[in-house]
Amino acid sequence: MLMEPESLNKKLLRGNMNIKTTIYDLLGYFIPGFVSIVLVILLILQLYPIENISEQVKTLSSLINIYYAILLVVFSYILGFLFSGLSNIYFDRLFPFLKRKLTLDKILDNDSFKIVTDKFDKLFNTKLTDSNFLLLICYVESERPDNYSTALYYLSYYGMSRTLFFLFSLMSLVELSLLFFTNPVSTVLYLLLSLFLSLIFLFQFIRFVKYYKKQIAFSFTL
Repeated sequence: MLMEPESLNKKLLRGNMNIKTTIYDLLGYFIPGFVSIVLVILLILQLYPIENISEQVKTLSSLINIYYAILLVVFSYILGFLFSGLSNIYFDRLFPFLKRKLTLDKILDNDSFKIVTDKFDKLFNTKLTDSNFLLLICYVESERPDNYSTALYYLSYYGMSRTLFFLFSLMSLVELSLLFFTNPVSTVLYLLLSLFLSLIFLFQFIRFVKYYKKQIAFSFTL
């Protein structure tokens, strides 16, 4: 039995507008943050080569304890959170055409999209748009928690992929600017690797966005 649109809106707004934090969110922040630290270290080593680097690594490893490990995790998480926000702005500003291609009406076939929009109109007494897609998400979170858990998996991984795409795109620009100031061979290798990885994570981002929105939409129609 369907609830009245006004009652359902109040229920969702009161209890489900905050997306729950899970282990996937931690991974989505920690991994990009840790990768950003590694990229900075590689950049420093590229600019200021260290002799006997293997010995230096062994010495550094011997100094690491639980205190420094916890600091690394916390610092990685904070950096990941920061770069996640920056990557969102970066993507919205530079790739608006791609964002328009990832709306629900572009992802679903016409029949599936009509089923979703018809039910959405009945439940909320309004038309489904990209701006009120959050209501659809909150409905699935509230009424289909098992299905939402799968969707949250996709959400976390598309967020991680977007942030890593941003980081490796940034690394590509840095390497391009260093092309004439450092060893050209190693710089070209870093540049090509960064470009390759940025394209890989862009593809992963698009893939997981589609998985996420399809999972939400199909769960909504159950």
